[in-house]
Amino acid sequence: MRTHLSKTIIQIVILILLILTVFWPSFDHFHRHDQWDYLLDTFDKHRFNDIFSSTYSYNRTRLVAPGDIDLYRPVLFLLLGLQKSLFGVEHYAFWQGTSLLLHCLTACFLFLLLQRLLRLCYELDKNSVNKNHRQKTLRLLHFYPFFCSLFFAISPAIQELVIWTHLGGYILFTTLFVGFLYCLCSVFLIERERYYSLDLYIAWFLLLVMSFLYELGQIIAAIAGFTIFFFLRNCERKYSYRASFFSAIPFFAIPLIYQISNRIDLILHLGQYNPESREGFLIHATHPNTIHHTIRWINFTIIQPLIPSTLHGLFHGNRLEIQESISNLVPPSNWIEFLCSPIFIVGLGCWIFLTFNALRKVLITTDKPFWKTPSFYIVTIIFLTFSAYSSVILLGRLNARPGPHMLTTNSYYPYFAFLLFIIFSFLLWLIAYRQNTIKETKWIDINLSLVLIFTLLIGSIYNGFSTYNNNLTIQEALKESTTIVKQINSFINKHGSEDDFDLAFDNYRNESPVLESYRVPLTSMLYNQYEDVNDPKYVVVFEKNGKLDFYPQKDYREKFLVFDKQLFPNLVRPDSFHYYFYYQYRGWNIVLLRSSDRVYGIPQGEGPFSIERFEQGEYSRFLIEDSVKEIIKIIDDRIDESNSNVKLVSESYRGFKLIRFNNHFYGIPEEEGPLSLEKLQEGDYDDRILLEDSIGAILRRIDNRSDESNDIGMVKLALEGYKGFNIIQADGRFYAILQSEGAFSLERIQKKDYSLFFIGNSIEEVKKAIEERK
Repeated sequence: MRTHLSKTIIQIVILILLILTVFWPSFDHFHRHDQWDYLLDTFDKHRFNDIFSSTYSYNRTRLVAPGDIDLYRPVLFLLLGLQKSLFGVEHYAFWQGTSLLLHCLTACFLFLLLQRLLRLCYELDKNSVNKNHRQKTLRLLHFYPFFCSLFFAISPAIQELVIWTHLGGYILFTTLFVGFLYCLCSVFLIERERYYSLDLYIAWFLLLVMSFLYELGQIIAAIAGFTIFFFLRNCERKYSYRASFFSAIPFFAIPLIYQISNRIDLILHLGQYNPESREGFLIHATHPNTIHHTIRWINFTIIQPLIPSTLHGLFHGNRLEIQESISNLVPPSNWIEFLCSPIFIVGLGCWIFLTFNALRKVLITTDKPFWKTPSFYIVTIIFLTFSAYSSVILLGRLNARPGPHMLTTNSYYPYFAFLLFIIFSFLLWLIAYRQNTIKETKWIDINLSLVLIFTLLIGSIYNGFSTYNNNLTIQEALKESTTIVKQINSFINKHGSEDDFDLAFDNYRNESPVLESYRVPLTSMLYNQYEDVNDPKYVVVFEKNGKLDFYPQKDYREKFLVFDKQLFPNLVRPDSFHYYFYYQYRGWNIVLLRSSDRVYGIPQGEGPFSIERFEQGEYSRFLIEDSVKEIIKIIDDRIDESNSNVKLVSESYRGFKLIRFNNHFYGIPEEEGPLSLEKLQEGDYDDRILLEDSIGAILRRIDNRSDESNDIGMVKLALEGYKGFNIIQADGRFYAILQSEGAFSLERIQKKDYSLFFIGNSIEEVKKAIEERK
């Protein structure tokens, strides 16, 4: 027993050390995407009670990029709230460390689960296996728990979930799920007089927590309830219907507990969110390409991770994108991939053959049907969980947004799916080797197992280098921001304990990086609790080479304000500093200022919001209210009132849709897609829109319109201000670039000089790419 425990501990230590080595550069990864939304919404909150009380139902209370109001995940936001209250915003390495710690726990629990399955499957019926067969198979099977766990833990296929800190809740969900399976092994695979064990209660509690982390937990709870009921009815003791039913009831109660809590929370937050229509989801769920999406899903989550040379990572748009190399038939790009691909393909063949061969052996058992064995119930839970998770992604994501980039831009999907596949395959191998009908080991099983172990070893080495290089790439891409933050953190660590410590940032000479789409300086976002722009103790000056200089206020005055004895009223850019949040809604820019509790609404057609322009009365239309909810209601009412004034005159006339709106006639190019009443009402369509007072005049303008705009090589603005992007038509294609990145240039596109851009063959394709980036 001691020898077994020592070996287990050594293997766990090696596993953790290898994971930390591969992911070490990720400690230098900065906050990304959805994490900034959360941090901006909790901009002025630093204590856990304040953070959690305002964000436990974040999808219903969020002000930045609101949406997904059906998702109720208080445990996820409990985790995020704890991280912010403990680490602050600026200590991003601790956020990464939390995700990496959870990932290490998942990998270790997976290793322990596979070991326990290995041990328990043979303890069930030691005399049913031929000794020669037992000795040969056990020697090989003992290698699998470690190599499978390592191969999974350092794979680029699952890397994005580990390094994107906002998704740490999904890792915790997976960790708890592996713990749940570990407990069920004790319930199903260990014979005992009574099955009301502590393991069953722990499994129930883990499922309850999982349900408030991710909605899939409710489905798993229902699956567990049915499985436990039928197991107790069919085990050797054969419990009564009543006893079996009452044992399963707590698991069936979990979805009920969740739905009641969810409904109460919806009522409590009524008016703080816009209800979302489920009709669109039901339509998209029945997408005709479901079979094609299923094939893509299996390739991306199961087949591709087993062929590491196809896992091409690209850090683009603040996402680690893993290309669908198999679905798109991408050939090897270098000699290493060329040499390794055949090895991995052979390994994949061995894995598939051994799994299907094991399934065949399981199903042809003659002495006792497989569905009457305890192992059947574990296999059933894993298979149904994989099916449920796949259905959620297929119906709710791939069918709803059937673009070519959905899996690529959400490369964290395989984390849970691939882990389930590993457990499912390994359990089938164990059960097959234990069946009474197997009198001897065929040479093919032994040899294929040896080949598979060898390819897992080679694949782990390949995975380790690929994942490490991906982490280095992201580290370098975010280096500008992290270098600045490290310098400021170091200064705060040194001087932060001083009396009346505070800072101001001089952005007039060389400004700090700005969070795209939010227009908030990075320094103001991270260090607002230390900022005093009127009378700071220290002033931070940005140099061109990325170096920072820190001056006491007196020294700063003497060096930079020789002729002006008064400190600047603001040492940061006014148009950035004032924004608390800034987002677009139905053709309007909605803005809340740090210096005011009022909310401003400006039509997007009026251009970007500027407090100076507002104070000078340069906006022709605007809204001012006390809350975002009131602004949204006014916008909705105005648009609803306009519906009765809109009439489609012609759906297609020489490439234009003809619309009558408020006694005016509009000609809208067909490539604009479906009519947007919000854009029409706010004048947010570009200059290609034709406007006349009569139908005859609009028809004549269309007839006389020059075809020059369709010439290849002509550059024109197709759509301005779409979710923070300008869409440009050039060379017969459409390009989307951030509005904040200046004028469009094909040369800059070719050099990849823009921080974020999308390319498509139609304006609708580019719009979808923009929407799918989140």
